[in-house]
Amino acid sequence: MKNKVSSILFSIGVVAAAVAIPPLNEGQLARVDEQGQTYYEIRARNPNGNLGGSVPVYGGTSPSRHVTIRATSFWRVADGESGAPIQPDGSGRAKPGNMSGFKAPNMKPWALLGQWQQFDQDPASGNFGNFTNLSGLFEIDFGGTFDVPIFAPEPNKWVALRYYCNDEDYTDNTGWLHVYESYAP
Repeated sequence: MKNKVSSILFSIGVVAAAVAIPPLNEGQLARVDEQGQTYYEIRARNPNGNLGGSVPVYGGTSPSRHVTIRATSFWRVADGESGAPIQPDGSGRAKPGNMSGFKAPNMKPWALLGQWQQFDQDPASGNFGNFTNLSGLFEIDFGGTFDVPIFAPEPNKWVALRYYCNDEDYTDNTGWLHVYESYAP
């Protein structure tokens, strides 16, 4: 009986510990398509963006240097479900006259944007879950091949792209893009 009680208490402790630690990538919406390929849902309604996958490191010391991105599907902005479909490059509706409130006012409105970030994943750290920007915002549109910023791999740290819809008001947006990533050394 003592072993059963100990086992139950241990299990409760593991579950409690798992609940107490927030998810490392709570903004990541990884999915698998019909061909078995992983993609990330990038929600038009999320002003904080959504994360892609982490940059792979080869042999523990050499991170990938390039990522090829392909964005498919569409999202809707300003009109909810009744709005025009907006493509990853922001095309699909007339451009606004004023872009001063947009996330990146000098880039295409409603286009898919990216920003490299490094995250702390050490639960014992006071910095757990926080990130540091490794780049400014840049246009991804339908995709292409992009350089990964140079970084030194560190224990309990990971690097990923955060994706955004370039908008000024996210409350009336709907839909998401499917973003595929393929890393190379």
